[in-house]
Amino acid sequence: LFAGFICALFASRAAVEILAWSTATLTVIYIIADRFAREREFEFWRAGSDLLLLGFLVVGIAGIAQSSTVEEFFVGLGAFRWIPLIYIFLYTWQLFPGLNRMFQILCGSAFITALYCLYQHFGGLDLIRGMTPLAYAPIKGYAYAMVVGFYRHPELLGTILAVILPIPVAAVMLADEREKPPVTIFSLALVLVLGVAIFWTYKPRIWQAAIAGMGITMILQPRRHFLMLAIAVAFVTAIMFAA
Repeated sequence: LFAGFICALFASRAAVEILAWSTATLTVIYIIADRFAREREFEFWRAGSDLLLLGFLVVGIAGIAQSSTVEEFFVGLGAFRWIPLIYIFLYTWQLFPGLNRMFQILCGSAFITALYCLYQHFGGLDLIRGMTPLAYAPIKGYAYAMVVGFYRHPELLGTILAVILPIPVAAVMLADEREKPPVTIFSLALVLVLGVAIFWTYKPRIWQAAIAGMGITMILQPRRHFLMLAIAVAFVTAIMFAA
């Protein structure tokens, strides 16, 4: 289910919701069953931002409590469903190991999606939805298209890719002598391909989100940050010049 959830991140919001809550439900059932066992396997622990999340939840509920109808209240309450998912997903990783394998699936799916975006930018067609023409990029005199990946809108694609971008950036910056060279090379290639796919959404706010995520990663890990920044800037500049 978790592998399916990760793959669905790049294709369907509905599938993400179904797989996320299916995983969460099974994890909760497992935890409840564990409470009745003689030797308990699971113990509750803090996520690290509990007070901030609690304060955010209290303020949010206080705000939606002023809703005019019951339907509006429950719709507003549903907007906070990601908070319990944070804890349940963390507990899932503790009970069912395999985080590295899931990261590999995540990076592989992101790489495939970004490669598909390369075709969309120059081909201008969405092959998944029956050769549907894509919207033209805001560049006069050139028939480039705004990429959407496996979604229908560039905003959704760009948001997902911008969230994932700091992961391979950190992998490149943290690589040491013990790391196998193909892993570092693939991580760098993923950074560059994701950067191009994000750039070709032609959405400035998505660009800002990607730059901010990459910048914060460099601040948290200053090792090789100048090298990473120089490579990214040189590559994007070359792509812009060539296009």
